[in-house]
Amino acid sequence: MILVDNFIDRIKKYLYYLLKEEEYMRIYKYLYYDILLIAIGSNISTFLTLWGIIFGFLFLLYIGMHEKKRLDIIFEDSFFRISILYFVLWIILSTQSIEPLHSVEAVGSTAYRLIPFFLVMVGISNQKYLKITCLFFAVSVLLTDLMAVYQLITNMISLWGLRVLGFSHSPTFFATHMLMAIPVLWWCAHKEYFSGKEKGFFLFVMLLSLLMLIASQTRGAWISFVVTSIIYAVFCKNMRKKIAIGLSALFLFVGAVSVAYPSIQDRIDSITDMQYTSNSERVLMWKAAIEITRDHPLAGIGSDEFGYVYNTQYISPLAQERPKTDDPRSGHGHPHNNILKRFSEGGLIGGSAFVLFNLYILYRLIKQYKRRERGNDYSYAFMGILIFIAVHVEGLTDTNFTNVPIMREFWLLLGLAWIGDSAEKDKNQLQV
Repeated sequence: MILVDNFIDRIKKYLYYLLKEEEYMRIYKYLYYDILLIAIGSNISTFLTLWGIIFGFLFLLYIGMHEKKRLDIIFEDSFFRISILYFVLWIILSTQSIEPLHSVEAVGSTAYRLIPFFLVMVGISNQKYLKITCLFFAVSVLLTDLMAVYQLITNMISLWGLRVLGFSHSPTFFATHMLMAIPVLWWCAHKEYFSGKEKGFFLFVMLLSLLMLIASQTRGAWISFVVTSIIYAVFCKNMRKKIAIGLSALFLFVGAVSVAYPSIQDRIDSITDMQYTSNSERVLMWKAAIEITRDHPLAGIGSDEFGYVYNTQYISPLAQERPKTDDPRSGHGHPHNNILKRFSEGGLIGGSAFVLFNLYILYRLIKQYKRRERGNDYSYAFMGILIFIAVHVEGLTDTNFTNVPIMREFWLLLGLAWIGDSAEKDKNQLQV
C-alpha cells in the first residue's frame, strides 16, 4: 500500500507540474500576443501601445511572482541595473526642481516607455515570434504610410501646410517613425526565413516610407537619413555601391519632384538659411538652454521644466514664436535638441548621465554586432545601431526623445535589435 500511495503522490506531483508548465506556456503566449499588439499599434495608435504596455507589465509581474528565474534574462543584464540607476538619479535631481512633483512625474512617464524593450527580451525567444513581430510592425508602418498618401493626394492642409503626418501628431514625429522603420524593413527584406512575397512586401513598404519621409518635408529627418546612410556605407563594404546608387537616385528624384512641389525646394533651401524663422528660433532656444545650464550647473531646473522657464525667463527679445500671455507652457516646451534639453533640465549631472546612458546602449549594440556570425551583413544589432544613430542625429535639431509614440516604438525596436541575432537562430516555435 505504501508503494501504491507513493506512486499516486508522484503522479499527482507530475500532473501538478505539468499543468503548471502549461500555465506558464499560456502566459508566454499571451506575452507574445501582447508584443504583437504593441507592434501593430506602434505607428498608428497610442491607445493600443498603452494597453499593450499595461498588460505586458502585468504579465511580467505574474511571471516574476511565480517563477522569478524566467526573468533572469532581464535582471542579469547590466542594462537593467544601469537603467534603474539612471532613472533613480533623475528622480533625485527632480527634488531640486522648481516643481518637484511635476518633474518626478515626468521622469516616471519617461521610464515606463522602456517596458516594450523588456517585454521583447522575455517574450521573443525564437525565429517564428521574431518574424511575426516584424510583419506586424510592417503592417503598422504601411497603415500610417497609406494615411500619409491620402493626405498627399487630397492636398490636406494641416497646421504645418502641405506636409504629410500619417497618424502622428506632426510631420516631424511622423518622419522620425519613418527613420526607425526604414532600417527594419530593409533588414527583413534580406532575411532568408521570410518568403519571397514577404520580402517583396517589406521592400514595398520601405520604398513607400522613404517617399513619405520626403513628403513630410522634415529637414532634420532628411539630414539624418543621409548621414545614417553614409555611416551604413562606411561600416558595410558590401553595401557601398548600392547605397551610392540609391542616394544618387534619391537626390535626382527629389530634384525632379521639387519642380512639381516648390515647397520641397523651399524646405531644402531653408536648411542653411539662418534668416528662416524655424532656424533662427532654434538657435535662440539653444542659446537659452546653454544659458540655463550655466545658471543651474549641477542639477538643472528639473525634468520637463524647460518650456516654463524658457518662456518666462530666458526667451529672447528677438524670438518671434512666443507663448500665450496667460499660459507660459503654450510656447516651445523643449529646445529642439535632446542633449541640450537634458543638460538644461538636469545640469551637468543629468546631462552627462543622459549622454553616458546612450553611449552604453551604443556600446552594447556594437559589442553584440562584433559577435555576429561571419558573413552576416544583416545582424539585428547593426540594425539597432542605425536606428539609434538616425534618431539621435535628428535629435540634434528636434527633441524627439520626449514624444511618447516615438519612444515606445524606439524601445520596441531596440529590444528586437538586442535579442534578434540569438532569437533568429532558434527555430523551435514552442520554446518560451
